[in-house]
Amino acid sequence: MGDGGPTGDNPFEGLPFLGDLARMLQSQGPLSWDAARQFAQQVATGGASEANPDPGERIQLEQLSRVADLRVADVTGLPTSTTGAVVTVVPVTRTEWARRTLDAYRPFLERLSSSLSAASAAPGNENDDLSGDPTSQLLGGIFSMIGPMMLGMQSGAMVGHLARR
Repeated sequence: MGDGGPTGDNPFEGLPFLGDLARMLQSQGPLSWDAARQFAQQVATGGASEANPDPGERIQLEQLSRVADLRVADVTGLPTSTTGAVVTVVPVTRTEWARRTLDAYRPFLERLSSSLSAASAAPGNENDDLSGDPTSQLLGGIFSMIGPMMLGMQSGAMVGHLARR
């Protein structure tokens, strides 16, 4: 054990082999973004490496996007761009799409994680009467570390499955 003694925040303190596990489970915020990115990439690609989009297909997509832009504007009578600029299509790999989507979803997922954490720590929670039990305190510490990792893995799996479509 360290010189400072147990802090109560880390149930694995003083156990070296479990300390590595604790470092893995600790995250920089309410959600483990590293786990989310790794899961999204693994699910999106199935573990296989991806080639960059073919330049010929990229040119075809750019041409088709212009045709689609004109067709939508003709049928609806509405502009397809609020700035007046031409709509552009950026072909990406599944991995890149998953990375960009996680970045876009980040504010929503962080609010979700914060809400879930606040709800479990709210006064009047049914587990308040167990606060004197050392086993429940230990498990509570473990679950507070696992929560962000699980939400990160779930978010990554969701985005990875969307990237496969």
